[in-house]
Amino acid sequence: MASHTIRYSIDGSGVSRSINVANTQVGVAVIDAEPVATGTTNFVVGFELDVSACKSFYINSSEDILLDTNVDAPNPGVDGDVISLLADIPYVWHATDYNTFLLTVDVADLRFTNASGSIATIDVVALYDASPA
Repeated sequence: MASHTIRYSIDGSGVSRSINVANTQVGVAVIDAEPVATGTTNFVVGFELDVSACKSFYINSSEDILLDTNVDAPNPGVDGDVISLLADIPYVWHATDYNTFLLTVDVADLRFTNASGSIATIDVVALYDASPA
């Protein structure tokens, strides 16, 4: 079993609060400190995810970078999702989030385009139900 705890907190203007959202599932997919050289277009990183089974998702880049999923894979002509990631501002989502998950198409791979001028370091963690109904 793998567990995620997403922590939301505020500390300022006289208010200090912290809320934890925890989830435990069997499946986990991780990319840990993957370097993406500057000037790289569609740098492929193997990463598969059934988005309907995803329960918790975290992605962060140390530099401004473009994420594109499924560039002609697994089904040619079926577009994936494109997300512009800002340096050290992670995208975080969980199954009880108010917002919809930005990944809408099952992921066969992640492709990164880095025009930031520096090497980007990518971290991704997805927690998913390994046996969805």
